[in-house]
Amino acid sequence: MHNSTILRQPICKPPESLLIYFVVHCAQNLNLAHSTIKSYLAGITNFYISKGLNHPLVHGDGSPFHRLQLVLRGVRKHHSKPCKPRLPITVDILKNIISIADQGIFGVYVDLLMKTACSMAFFGFLRCGEFTCSSTNFDPQINLCLSDVSIKYDKNLPVKATVLIKASKCDPFRQGATINLFRANVNICPVWLLDKFCTVRIAMKANPQDPLFLLPGNEPLTRNAFLDMLKSLLFHSGLDASKYSGHSFRIGAATSAEAAHIPDHLIKTLGRWSSDCYQRYIHTSPAVLQQACHAIAEG
Repeated sequence: MHNSTILRQPICKPPESLLIYFVVHCAQNLNLAHSTIKSYLAGITNFYISKGLNHPLVHGDGSPFHRLQLVLRGVRKHHSKPCKPRLPITVDILKNIISIADQGIFGVYVDLLMKTACSMAFFGFLRCGEFTCSSTNFDPQINLCLSDVSIKYDKNLPVKATVLIKASKCDPFRQGATINLFRANVNICPVWLLDKFCTVRIAMKANPQDPLFLLPGNEPLTRNAFLDMLKSLLFHSGLDASKYSGHSFRIGAATSAEAAHIPDHLIKTLGRWSSDCYQRYIHTSPAVLQQACHAIAEG
């Protein structure tokens, strides 16, 4: 009698707070995966709909329970595979890398290539994919060519370099971006290294549309090849290479810029990060960018 009375009770729609408690209990106490919890919620939904009742996971107007979705998103992130650490390659680490390469690691040409690529990546706030290839299939319409580098001289000394980045992760329409690099009176100077390396590439009779960074064997510098050599340089510097990635130069440049007290809006300009609306009204002259690069280099 008691059981039949219970079965005759109307089935009420569970409040959002009860569903949140259910999800949290499944995640914390039962240690269930996000996919399993979603399956349980799908079962609850199916039960209600099969009884001709309203969807239990939405409001009366049909909009989803916002707080419940946020909790589910948090559970998914908590249970997701942790990201590998990406420590910054700061200006001090860059100096060590180039010092190690100066001693000779891969051979004269490849050592110069790595010094140039590392310095350009750091001072240009570059992503690894912006100066390397994903495979040995080089595409001059996307990948970095010798002609994408232009160097300005003053009294026969290189004082400025511009690098055209034709394709980027955050540039789906391939509008391109021009990176300005300025001479700094240190051995990690990107302009001096680029000028020296381009001179070598021209002496190799490279065409303008050939890869800027070409490995022995006429293969373009791929991401994997660059990272392998970078890890070797980091290892010889006494660092745990597994904690660094191709993105470490971009992170390290921003970290070093902050340590050098570069204003936030300049850091965002140098790194081409999406910014607050106020930044579109700020005009940053090349002279100010040059001073910023010098301040970073001098540490």
